[in-house]
This record gives sequence, C-alpha cells and structure tokens, in this order.
Amino acid sequence: MNPKDQRFGRESVVEIDCQDRWAVYHRLHELGIPCTCEPYQPLRVEVTNPAIAIQLWSVLRWVTQPSSQLTPWLNRCWRLYSYRY
Repeated sequence: MNPKDQRFGRESVVEIDCQDRWAVYHRLHELGIPCTCEPYQPLRVEVTNPAIAIQLWSVLRWVTQPSSQLTPWLNRCWRLYSYRY
C-alpha cells in the first residue's frame, strides 16, 4: 500500500460557524476542491493530496482570522517571494 494513500484521500469534517461555512464551501468550490455542505450539517471536504490540505488550511485562515493577523503574514510572504526573484 502506498503511504500517500494512508494519509490522504479521506474526507475531513470542518466544524465552523454557519455563515463562515458557506463562505469556505463556495471558495473551495471555486478552487475545484470536492466538498459538500448540507443545511445544518458540517462542511465535508475530500482531501486527496497535500495541495488540497494546504488550500483548505489557507481558506480557513482567510475566513476565521482577523485581517490584523493576516496582513503581517501576507507581507512576510511577499518579502520572502521578492528575495527569491
């Protein structure tokens, strides 16, 4: 059995606020990530590879963290990117 199959390819249940849940669902849907969101049920996301896991983490941060915490993080990312190129 491939170790990758053991870690990924599972459905993740994301329990977040109702309003945030729909924002996350729509963003993941835009990114082409398989997910379902039924009324009064948690968001379910199919995490099949590390890229999807990182995208899910990023979208959850975008929705749940205040912009005062995200702005410095984004600035650090831009600085790291500019050093490489």
